[in-house]
Amino acid sequence: MKKLLAVLMLLPGVSLAQKNEITFSTGLNFQPTSDFRDMDNGDTRVALSYLRTIDKLQVGVRLVAGSDFFMYEYITPELLVNKKFNILRSYLYAGTAAGYYQRNEGMYAPKQHMRGYTLGLQGGAAFYLSKHFSLTTEVAVRSTQFWYKVYGFYPMLTNQQGITEYYRADKIENDFFVSFPVTFGLRYRF
Repeated sequence: MKKLLAVLMLLPGVSLAQKNEITFSTGLNFQPTSDFRDMDNGDTRVALSYLRTIDKLQVGVRLVAGSDFFMYEYITPELLVNKKFNILRSYLYAGTAAGYYQRNEGMYAPKQHMRGYTLGLQGGAAFYLSKHFSLTTEVAVRSTQFWYKVYGFYPMLTNQQGITEYYRADKIENDFFVSFPVTFGLRYRF
């Protein structure tokens, strides 16, 4: 009986000995309006992650791609660092992410080719289904700062006949938004 109890106590540690994980996840990304009364511009997203466990720390990379409410596509490669909290055969995690942000609004939009960076925090859980597979869920908060060119014609001068001449200018503007991604996925450990 003591041997069985000892084996059962070591079982969670043995199952967590695998150090590499690949995750495919999908979900929604909510962006509040400027007065935070309503969530709008919810977009769909998919992500592919690779994580390496070192003691109770996970480090890795993730590639996020999505399409927002207006069907504009974006892509974000991120670096991840998470702290794991083991619970039996599953675990909870909390961590941070930083990455590059790029969004293309199309040929005729005034804000084209937005580029910038994203920073944020995330927390989630991995629920093991078997030795190699687990279900994951994650909730995060992200702040994204980006820059874009505004193409336009601006009045330069008005001549004596009252005709205004215009010049074309490409101004660099910047903006930011806060978003709340919620994702679910499947994780493979090896």
